[in-house]
Amino acid sequence: MKVELERLRENHPKIQAVVFASSQAQIRDQNPALNKWLWQLRDAIDEADDVLDEFEYMK
Repeated sequence: MKVELERLRENHPKIQAVVFASSQAQIRDQNPALNKWLWQLRDAIDEADDVLDEFEYMK
């Protein structure tokens, strides 16, 4: 579990950067499927934030 948590900590900012960059691009407006996937990715990021917060609290 420690390895997965560390991978989440490492990849979390990268995923957030991709979502932010794609949210700013006009691509999402031109591609409904991509827009739907980005919303799903945002939800996953929110869930990852919650998991990281819980582990930090438990520390």
